[in-house]
Amino acid sequence: MEEREAGLTLIDCLERWRDEYGAAVAVRDKTTSLTYAELFDESSRFASGLASEGVEAGDKIVLQLPNKAESLVVLFGSVMRGCIPVLALPTHRETEILHFCSKSRASCLIVPSSSSVYDFESLASSVRKTNPRIKCFVVGKSTRNKSVSELRGEPLKITRPDQNSTLFLLPSGGTTGLPKLIPRSNFSYVYNFSKAASQSGFTRETKYLAALSICHNLPLACPGVLGALENGGTVILAET
Repeated sequence: MEEREAGLTLIDCLERWRDEYGAAVAVRDKTTSLTYAELFDESSRFASGLASEGVEAGDKIVLQLPNKAESLVVLFGSVMRGCIPVLALPTHRETEILHFCSKSRASCLIVPSSSSVYDFESLASSVRKTNPRIKCFVVGKSTRNKSVSELRGEPLKITRPDQNSTLFLLPSGGTTGLPKLIPRSNFSYVYNFSKAASQSGFTRETKYLAALSICHNLPLACPGVLGALENGGTVILAET
């Protein structure tokens, strides 16, 4: 990597983004705006909240996230805790989510609390019946599950991964049966979004609209959300 791409892990990138772009707006959705410094702080506090719930470094977490600013807090906080997110898409249903939880031996599932198209909390209840050890949380308000907004603590000492360690598990397209889980290393993923953003001409002036789910590889890192953040731009999240 070139000097500008010195971050070999996503944790390195998160720290550099906070230090270089701290007061700039990192992400906006319909109701929320977070600066780079606020995004880092909230993510660190969420990592602490996960620890208080018994989620350990090295655990797999299945994330089926809406396009909201808080979802980036969940994603980055999970990585800060030392967990490996399994990124599920909004179109995945009980069959796929049960499969992901089983194959990854996940300890935690996080889904949206409300949606106009599907009852994700009922899905979470079904998963918990099959896997009672799995902890379930939701993005948004809920009377059935604890909200991720409640998972906050004092900033946690970040678990530092090796550059060759697995960052995410991404599902395949599932054209030959249930989706396979594809491991992506820290180094390869950072290289991917850094180079893609460079080739796309992303700068601090970039406003990136994520119209597709941020749990999909394309809008997340090709160059996507992470490519925009790498260069100090602003991510705009469309919920539909």
